[in-house]
Amino acid sequence: MFPSRLTRFQALHGKQRGAVLVVTLIFLMVITILAISSVQISTSEERMAGNMKDWNIAMQAAESALRDAEFDIYGVCSVNVSSCTTRSPAVTGETNFGNQSAGIAYGTCNQSTSYKGACMPPTPYNLPDGKPVYALPDMTNWSTASTGKNPVTYGAYTGATALPSSGISGVYQQPQYIIEAMRMPTDKGVKVLYRITARGWGRNSNTQVVLQSVFRLPD
Repeated sequence: MFPSRLTRFQALHGKQRGAVLVVTLIFLMVITILAISSVQISTSEERMAGNMKDWNIAMQAAESALRDAEFDIYGVCSVNVSSCTTRSPAVTGETNFGNQSAGIAYGTCNQSTSYKGACMPPTPYNLPDGKPVYALPDMTNWSTASTGKNPVTYGAYTGATALPSSGISGVYQQPQYIIEAMRMPTDKGVKVLYRITARGWGRNSNTQVVLQSVFRLPD
């Protein structure tokens, strides 16, 4: 007995329906994988954008602290501030901060309230040409402890308005800075330069930026 034409058609049609199901499942799997990948990429990009924004906030905070330290060295109030409590006497590295409450040894910072963050750099060593090279400050000891850097909080001596602590541009804490007096020999004698080290925070406490600048008062 040979199968009828109808029976053969039913068998072939059944196989085709099975193939369509397999192909459909494969397409669904591919679409699902693409959708999951798209969500992961979107989440990663959003996280990267958030981290970059937080880094920018910390960068701007550190830059603000650098400018604040320059006003502090000049002994004047911040921009658009009519009244503030500046240091007395003003910051001076001519005597290695010796006339500011207490003399300071190399590698240490003044611990008094009036002269927070007035520091001497680590002991310098001289290159063969005789020019001094100053080591970088120890940033692991950035604290107000008796052996710490005793940094200045933004606006402490200049009256600068505190940076926002909430909102999309808020900072975890106010930026801080220290001022180191560096004596540099020149053809016209010894000049005092001030190395400013500032630290800024973003909204996250782990987002930190450290900036340095070397500042010199006009003759």
